[in-house]
Amino acid sequence: MNRESDALRNARGVMERMGITDDLRGITGHTRFFEPDTEMIQWLVDYADGRMIVDVGCGSGHILEKIHDDAGYAKACGIEPYWDPMKVHERMGKGKNMIQVMPQSVESCNIFRPIENVLFICCRPCHSGFHGNIEMAAHPNAEILYIGLRRNFATDGVEGLPIIPHKGTSVEDEVVLQLRARTISEEYEDTIEQGEG
Repeated sequence: MNRESDALRNARGVMERMGITDDLRGITGHTRFFEPDTEMIQWLVDYADGRMIVDVGCGSGHILEKIHDDAGYAKACGIEPYWDPMKVHERMGKGKNMIQVMPQSVESCNIFRPIENVLFICCRPCHSGFHGNIEMAAHPNAEILYIGLRRNFATDGVEGLPIIPHKGTSVEDEVVLQLRARTISEEYEDTIEQGEG
């Protein structure tokens, strides 16, 4: 049974309209579209400020590996509908800590809906508009960052969103945009004041 997420179906449609006929399974999880340096990864961890980082559409999990290995930050996981579980075995075989990836689409992932202390990142999305689905899967107070190329802003529907200044760089000099700002509810603020957050 071949199940395809809405995001992948949309991406396939965009690619077909653009005349690109490559099989998306061949690029999902294997090609690294976003290659940040160690300073940018550390900036992302510092920006998270103790929040769980969720890499939506994490592909091969290389950003999660950098967050875990380079920045020493364990509060990160990914969502990837075409996740290859052998990646975990390969990583553990190298003596590294396991990274957590939920093998499903963001549309079907509701585990984070009740948790407001989360930073969602969407790195170099596939121009399908699936970042809108992150908003439905996320707690209303959770923050969502889009990390992409300026030339894709119109295609991805993110023109005019606030640019977040960041440290470090990446191979293609991606920009960080804020899709949705973090807000803190009174209930959560109470847990922070009591040292529970």
